[in-house]
Amino acid sequence: MGRLKKILVAVGIVITSICLMFVFFVKYVLPDIKYKNAIGLMEHELFEIAINRFEEIGGYKDSNEQIKECMYCLASSKMKLGKYSEAIAFFDSIENYKDSRQKKQECIQLKQAEYQKLCTNRIIVSTEDASYALTADGKVLASGNNANGQLNVNNWKDIIGIATSKDYAVGIKIDGSVVSTKDIPGLELWTDIIDISASSRFLAGLKQDGTVITLGTSDHTRGEEEDTRAWKNIIAISQGENTLVGLKSDGTVIGCGSNYNGQLEIENWKNIIQIETEDTLTVGLKSDGTVVCTGYANGTEINVSEWDSIVQIAALPEGVVGLKSDGTLVFTGSVKGMDQYIGSSYNTTGDINNELHNVIAIDSYYNTLCVTEDGKAVCLGEKNEYGQQDVTLWKNIVSTIRMLPSVESIRSMEVIPFEVVNKKSEAQLKDEIREKEEPAFVKVVVSKSCFFSGNLRKLNFQMV
Repeated sequence: MGRLKKILVAVGIVITSICLMFVFFVKYVLPDIKYKNAIGLMEHELFEIAINRFEEIGGYKDSNEQIKECMYCLASSKMKLGKYSEAIAFFDSIENYKDSRQKKQECIQLKQAEYQKLCTNRIIVSTEDASYALTADGKVLASGNNANGQLNVNNWKDIIGIATSKDYAVGIKIDGSVVSTKDIPGLELWTDIIDISASSRFLAGLKQDGTVITLGTSDHTRGEEEDTRAWKNIIAISQGENTLVGLKSDGTVIGCGSNYNGQLEIENWKNIIQIETEDTLTVGLKSDGTVVCTGYANGTEINVSEWDSIVQIAALPEGVVGLKSDGTLVFTGSVKGMDQYIGSSYNTTGDINNELHNVIAIDSYYNTLCVTEDGKAVCLGEKNEYGQQDVTLWKNIVSTIRMLPSVESIRSMEVIPFEVVNKKSEAQLKDEIREKEEPAFVKVVVSKSCFFSGNLRKLNFQMV
């Protein structure tokens, strides 16, 4: 019995010793091994694996500080590789470590600069009742009427170009996909998009290979496409309600859709570097800073023949606004709200006489939305019933207008004069002739009270 007891005591001592050794190994030896292993990983710049090792030994020695150092080095590495979003996330998690806060701000600035290099020139949009702008960090600002959810862009990110119609907005993402505030079946399949234009009937997208694809966006056009299958070498697009035009890499222009007002009389255009179409009007900016126009605004021809030094144009249903190289604006037609700067009427060209002189981008519909050199917005015009002019607090808007390489190539070409054809379509001319030839009839509307009161002065004459 005594011998058995001695054996049990000896076995207990051995087991206890083993347990103590195991605890010592787990608590001190193993963490030290992992710690040294993590340090080695750091030296070989394997920071993510090193972070995992340090986290496994939770708080051993200065592991927590080493984790911060790993994250700092990893963030710095991401920053050098141009992966600014990832770097910002790491610097943000160790904001008080070393100069992480300063490095984070540097990454934000570098990321914004990269965005601006990738951005299309669709950085602002003015619609009938809303205003939109693209910020330097890939977000979208909006104000105005949100009856159809067209202002629901707060959660968008990584956007490089925007376009809108009256009832929806779309954005090109940095990966070439497109987001929309409206459900547009088939849009999720779009890839490699570099320019976009929207109307209430169709959405058009320019692909990186120079082709154009379209989708119907209304109840009447869903499932339909515009006839752009033969289009090639396109570098920019613009769309009105019934017309789509494309600028080709050789400076010529192609179009499809309605030509009722002669808005597609563009076959002989040359040296064009920007095109804009809106409803019944198509406008082209030439490489020499002059502007050509075809079609009619509210049935009246628009005159831009005396314009020069223009660097950007905006077409709207009632006229054209131009941005000059000195940062000032000119307009022609009956541009709503511009009469507060100069009395305007059709075929009237004038300077927009205000203090603006540093404008870098414009878009216009009823109001004219401008971006200034300091990345702020200014809205000119008379329409503000939905707050669409509430843009004074906007800031950090994309302030670099990127010149496409193909546009630079067009600029280097010899400027070839051409005749601007501005004629109405045969259909419209026939309608106008018929209206003139048809006799006017007088319809006499007699209210019952005439007979009961005998008062013939209540006869209502209507021309029909």
